[in-house]
Amino acid sequence: ILSSSVFFLIVYYFTSQPFEWLRIGTFALVCLMFGWISQMLGLLLGSIMSVQNSVFVSILIMVPASLFSGFFVPLRDASVLLKPLLYVSFVRYAFEGAVHAIYGFDRADLECPEVFCYFRQLKRFLEFVSMPDLAYGYDLLALLGWIVLLMGAVYFSLRRRIKQD
Repeated sequence: ILSSSVFFLIVYYFTSQPFEWLRIGTFALVCLMFGWISQMLGLLLGSIMSVQNSVFVSILIMVPASLFSGFFVPLRDASVLLKPLLYVSFVRYAFEGAVHAIYGFDRADLECPEVFCYFRQLKRFLEFVSMPDLAYGYDLLALLGWIVLLMGAVYFSLRRRIKQD
């Protein structure tokens, strides 16, 4: 909780987001849930295999999860074969939840010191990143599902490990 809190406070402050408790709380919740998922994944891999192998396998899991997060390959540009992978990536739900926390909840359009700013209107920006209809609750539910799944897997993995010793 401490490391996730330090992360989201620094990121939120240095990206000059508005000081609104709803936005801060929703962004914090997504960051905490993503940190919890990452911790559960590390515990699961550490309980199944050796430290060296778990470090290697964690990279093999996180790289595709990041690639299919919607940041690198937007949902609108993904092929039919890749779309199911976009719906399985827990990084995608954390990314969408963070974007919704910052730019959703009827946030006013962005300020722009220039004469013309294409992304001044948040609707254009969200359409550009392929997130025009965000559902924060759906993202939280998906992250919660990943947490429950990984906690169950860690429990059974540790239970199996204890019985072996």
